[in-house]
Amino acid sequence: MSDQQQYGTAPWQRQTATWPPQAPGLSPADAERSRRHRTMIGVVLLVFAAFALFAAGLQALLLNKGTLDEDTSLEVLITAVGYVVEALLYTGFGIWNLAARKGTARGPLIGAIVIAGLALIMIGINAIQAAGLHGSVSIAGLGFNVLVISRAVIALRLKPMPAQQLH
Repeated sequence: MSDQQQYGTAPWQRQTATWPPQAPGLSPADAERSRRHRTMIGVVLLVFAAFALFAAGLQALLLNKGTLDEDTSLEVLITAVGYVVEALLYTGFGIWNLAARKGTARGPLIGAIVIAGLALIMIGINAIQAAGLHGSVSIAGLGFNVLVISRAVIALRLKPMPAQQLH
């Protein structure tokens, strides 16, 4: 039996199977949109994790110098620990969103909204502190967290199709 008879197409036209083939309950177009949004959210959260680890490393270098007084050292240590916790959260939610990109689970998207919302609150607090000290505000962090929230909301709003229309 030839490949064409066995598969119903010529060998160069064979389609590879993916698991799962698409997000269950969504139209093919919506499943593709959901997959793209979830992939983008996961990648952005992993990039945020890398930046948070970099910031924690900078704080550790500052602590290692030994030139800070006791109160400042404690503040820098707390900040470094905060960055490590932030990196762990970003990594966890980023991997979760990437792992769930071919499904319809709402948990990873809601988690991404929560962590991005918390980051926006922290950026706001930092902006208030920076205004008093003539410091700078992370506009890029603000923009990317808003992007994560907007993409997660878009993916959450995709409506499943009725079962009779899926086939």
